Amino acid sequence: MKKELLLLIELQKIDNQFREVEISKGTLPQELERLQNEERDLTVMREQSQIRLKELELDLRKREKRHDEFKLKVGDLQKRLFSTQTNQEYEAVTREIEFHQDALLENEQAMQTGMEQQQELEQRLEESAERATKLADSLERMRGQYAEHNQSSAARIQDLDGRRAELCESIPKPLLSHYDRIRKAKDGRGVVSVYRNSSCGGCYQALPPQKINKVRMMDDLVLCEICGRILITDTLDTKL
Repeated sequence: MKKELLLLIELQKIDNQFREVEISKGTLPQELERLQNEERDLTVMREQSQIRLKELELDLRKREKRHDEFKLKVGDLQKRLFSTQTNQEYEAVTREIEFHQDALLENEQAMQTGMEQQQELEQRLEESAERATKLADSLERMRGQYAEHNQSSAARIQDLDGRRAELCESIPKPLLSHYDRIRKAKDGRGVVSVYRNSSCGGCYQALPPQKINKVRMMDDLVLCEICGRILITDTLDTKL
């Protein structure tokens, strides 16, 4: 069992180096994703604003035509008012004038609201265009940094992959399976050494002296009863 445990120690060291490569990326992946999401949201907002702007422009053209029609109608009715012969006819024309004047006012208010919305949208598009340019520059720079990091770490990862595959061939599959399962569940650490002569180096649960002695003998597989990690002696210079 000592041979297998020593192989697991080497495997954990390799997996630690994989973690170092991942950690060295820092916040690059998260920042890149954030910028990509912001760019997507900004693109959607600009597309929707442009669609709405076209709708407003079309509506305003229709209302401008309607405005001229209403004014012309009111002018004709006012001329007709002077040629009425009876009070009944006069009142009927007056009501019709009032109806068209109300429609004219309502149309003018809608035009005013539409023009205000149009101005707001144009301003939003102008401001977002500037933001889109800055965002594109940031994304290009961030993608360059990310690609540069991946390129610089590619050779190291390839070397680690080869060494890990070779080690895995020499470790019994049930033991390797347990190690991988615990490593993935426990922050990348499937093998830990006894911590300060008294506890598990992973979860820091206190270990009884007899278990610590058993770990140091390296004649058998010893697991932490709390976290399930494989325990190895602290007398080795493992640096885990």
